[in-house]
Amino acid sequence: MLNTANKKTYKTKSQLSRLKLNGFTLLEMIITMTIAFILATMAVPAFNSFVESSRLTSNTNLVIGALNLARSEAVRLGESVRVEGIADGFQLVIATGVDAGNVLKQFTPSNKDITIVADAAVDTVTYTSTGFRDFADNVVGDIHVCDSDGNGTDITISTGGSVTRAESATC
Repeated sequence: MLNTANKKTYKTKSQLSRLKLNGFTLLEMIITMTIAFILATMAVPAFNSFVESSRLTSNTNLVIGALNLARSEAVRLGESVRVEGIADGFQLVIATGVDAGNVLKQFTPSNKDITIVADAAVDTVTYTSTGFRDFADNVVGDIHVCDSDGNGTDITISTGGSVTRAESATC
């Protein structure tokens, strides 16, 4: 015996056709896709700018971190430690003592569109065992970290060895 108590019956054809129309019409889909395309074209340039800014900040922090590491390693080891440029980045080298010339760590910028250029005064930076800059190179100088769009950050190293950063217009 058939159980017809749970079955729905439709009285008119319009009630049945209304239930079958649950999806999008072609016009609704085209309008939605157009709005999504317009929003995407506005968002992509802003996202690219955000990515470039993040790369610049990341590489600036890499340089500052290396300088601070050189300073702390000089104090920890009780030897002078030098930060010097190499072909694809820069490195920390022990400058004095029996381990002179040993490379402690090498740093490579994360993107080839980023340039790191030092003033002649800070071509190399040497920290003594007291954590101060070596007075042989007692000139205050800047390191410029720049991206391909000309945006950049200046990193200033004082004669005492402290590091400060400032937004740059000199790239």
